[in-house]
Amino acid sequence: MPDSQVMKVELHYFFSDESHQMDAIVRHRCEGELLKIIEEISNVLNIIITPQTEAYVEGGLKEIWSFAKRNQYVLGVVTGVLVNVLSNQINIDREHIDLQKESLRLEIQEKRLNIEKLKKEIEIGEPKAQELITDHIVFILNNEYRVIRSRSDFYKNLQGYEKITKISGQQTNSNNQPISEPIIVEREQFKNFILSTDELPTEIDEAASIEVVSPVLKKGKYKWRGIYKGSPIDFYMKDSEFKNSIFHQQVSFTNGVSLECVLVISKKMNEIGDIYVSNYSVPIVISYHFGVDTIETTQGKKYFRDKEHQDNQLELFDK
Repeated sequence: MPDSQVMKVELHYFFSDESHQMDAIVRHRCEGELLKIIEEISNVLNIIITPQTEAYVEGGLKEIWSFAKRNQYVLGVVTGVLVNVLSNQINIDREHIDLQKESLRLEIQEKRLNIEKLKKEIEIGEPKAQELITDHIVFILNNEYRVIRSRSDFYKNLQGYEKITKISGQQTNSNNQPISEPIIVEREQFKNFILSTDELPTEIDEAASIEVVSPVLKKGKYKWRGIYKGSPIDFYMKDSEFKNSIFHQQVSFTNGVSLECVLVISKKMNEIGDIYVSNYSVPIVISYHFGVDTIETTQGKKYFRDKEHQDNQLELFDK
């Protein structure tokens, strides 16, 4: 295979001693997280990437990852993205990982569409497209939960291995000659990549409709059961005024009762970066329906009055 069709990434582990040996379990776990990130790069580019590892080089420990493809510009994108994603600390804090924001979703969608266009330019040898498509992919992956999780676990493994003082990533050609400056991450920076919690920003549905299947008509921390958007859910009723009205028999439940409410949806990230709902709760009941009757609640009216007042205050500050 011609040299122009092979590009590499050199990952350099620096040690606190003069040895060239690394704990095999730690190295294996780190390698596994790298492969997960490479798989996500492959998904975004919609191409098959087949990485290969070469014999280790001394100097601490240098791990060589080689990539082969018929177009060297595509290879430049793959290796450039891998090095940048490993060293990029943007969006790792849970408060910044919020794909519920419409503006972020639209920006990611626009970049995905641009990637398809730029891929065609790369295939015909347009070098300027390489840098732009690399930036697009890095942005997308920095907002991809699976990448964030894999990068976090990569550095968590390294942080627990006291021997490592820093790591660096660098693009090289087929002869292992550098074609980019090394990007170095010092040990004290490892913590900046590690997720402190599995919890993600909550989603709030202020116009949720829940058909009550099984209410809890006694005091205690018990979950109610209902139907939300066609699916069964278990949720905590946290509206104390509404619960008190039930206990004092001011509200009676019959078949077909439904709630218009504020629904708080809590989410977490599992060990492979998939997102799941960890909890549903209803802090405010806006109104409830049974038959043709609809009863509005005082707390629901207050909630929207307070929200309107808050929105008006924000508008004044924006002017």
